[in-house]
Amino acid sequence: MSLTLSASAHFLLNLNVRISHVEHSEDGLRVYMRTPMPYLVADKVGDQNGDALPEAAPFTTNAMSDGQVVHFVDLPAVMSDPNGLGQFAEGGLHLLVDNQRLRGTVKSVRLHRVGNEPGFASLAEAQQAVDTETALMPPLFVGDTIVDLVLYYDTDGPIQSYSISNVLDPGLPDQHQTANLILDYASDTPQIFRSRGLMTEPLVVQKKGYGGFLSFAWEGIRHIL
Repeated sequence: MSLTLSASAHFLLNLNVRISHVEHSEDGLRVYMRTPMPYLVADKVGDQNGDALPEAAPFTTNAMSDGQVVHFVDLPAVMSDPNGLGQFAEGGLHLLVDNQRLRGTVKSVRLHRVGNEPGFASLAEAQQAVDTETALMPPLFVGDTIVDLVLYYDTDGPIQSYSISNVLDPGLPDQHQTANLILDYASDTPQIFRSRGLMTEPLVVQKKGYGGFLSFAWEGIRHIL
């Protein structure tokens, strides 16, 4: 994405929707997450000295175009260490059980170009998306890139309640308008929650008697997305 030299840490945001599907098992939680790539790397651009290009954020490269710095995905770097990019997402996602933060393991990372991304409206679609290898050709702007990933949390047993929040603050324009969707599959019917902004305030999710709030009907989620 392009930005002025005086605001080198500010990426433009072409998509401001983040989605998390939370799948329960007997001994863990599996989170299928979709996030625009700028949320993971925009705050990691290095310092700028004079008119020189700032140090590129991990998994990106910089170039000058018409007096502006543009940010591209470093595809070879992502291919060589996809879990390293996924670790940025794990570091930002705070999933707490009994007030103790669980640490997740990155299981899968996939990149897609905005406009060509697979569906992600249901758990089945999310599972397919993280298994879909998309052919990406450079140049690929960071702001035109979606990251789909899987985080696994070992819980040593079924989970009745947890809280979820995100501490990433990438400094993106209009990030306060970010639409966050959380879909939990502890029951047969998925329970759907939403939060506006960076989601720094935890959402409490309970298997029964949800402490959060049902935001809209399941059948309407495809229209929202």
